[in-house]
Amino acid sequence: MMAELDYPIEEIRGIAGSEAKALRDAGCGTTPAFLTAAAGRADRTALAQKTGVAAETVLKLANRADLMRVRGIGTKWGDLLEHAGIDTVKELATRRPENLHAKLKESNGAKSIVQALPNAGDCAGWVDQAKGLEPRLTY
Repeated sequence: MMAELDYPIEEIRGIAGSEAKALRDAGCGTTPAFLTAAAGRADRTALAQKTGVAAETVLKLANRADLMRVRGIGTKWGDLLEHAGIDTVKELATRRPENLHAKLKESNGAKSIVQALPNAGDCAGWVDQAKGLEPRLTY
């Protein structure tokens, strides 16, 4: 099993500076620490109350942090995946790579999110990795 990717909380796409500071102050300075603190619905509610970050925002950021565990996605491809309707590792694991690639191409064509698309091999690798990752979030 691969070591979990570890990013500073500030690298989650779309996180506001005030949200990052509040989460860091609550002990969630890295994506693994944040995923642990936001693992379940009750955990996310408690984290929202502790930090003042809205519960919906905590969930959205947790989903983004979870996708960042897949090597190659990091912060670069998350927006494209989200626009294509894939916002969780669980959802990514259910995709057929060739359909995922086509959906990403379609989504990018409609919104011009990235300059260069991931290739079909990238998509296949992401799906394979997602299938092998232990779930970190419950819904």
